[in-house]
Amino acid sequence: MNKSDPHSAAAARMELYKGPAYPAEEETAEVIERKETSPDADSDPDSEKDLPDYTAAQKEVADRAHEIIMTNLERHITIAEFAQTLHASPTQIKVCFHKVYGQPIYSYARSQRMEAASRLLTETDESILEIAGKFGYENGSKFARAFRTVIGVSPSEYRRRVLWERENQTFSSLSDWSQKSYD
Repeated sequence: MNKSDPHSAAAARMELYKGPAYPAEEETAEVIERKETSPDADSDPDSEKDLPDYTAAQKEVADRAHEIIMTNLERHITIAEFAQTLHASPTQIKVCFHKVYGQPIYSYARSQRMEAASRLLTETDESILEIAGKFGYENGSKFARAFRTVIGVSPSEYRRRVLWERENQTFSSLSDWSQKSYD
């Protein structure tokens, strides 16, 4: 074998390797399945799906941000305020919150405000503008736009529909009661 001949050097390397050209071809689908389902398997592939995609530290930051949102629904908190309060960078807060709660922090805060506003719309006689003011909206049209985005209908339509359903449900249950025959 001539060391200066590149072909003979390649032949010598091939001589040393006597396995198949692609070692992965050795394992058939059956062999792989047996390995995965054997009691000795390192981990259950399904259990990995159940693991969260965030760390405990990220969950703590997100949960603290959630607490701030829920205790301050009446105002719009800036990311700088979150960062100062939580002693974390704005990017870290955004990333942690999205990983834990599955949506951006501002979208989540807006949806929580609109859910609370929807309860007030049906549980009180306050005007829509008064309710908007309770959640930091000085402009009624901006509140209505945010409400429609989250809930799907305008605040006045929501109030009308829910109150109508309550009335009809009440009448429906009363009519059911009056139609029963007592033999």
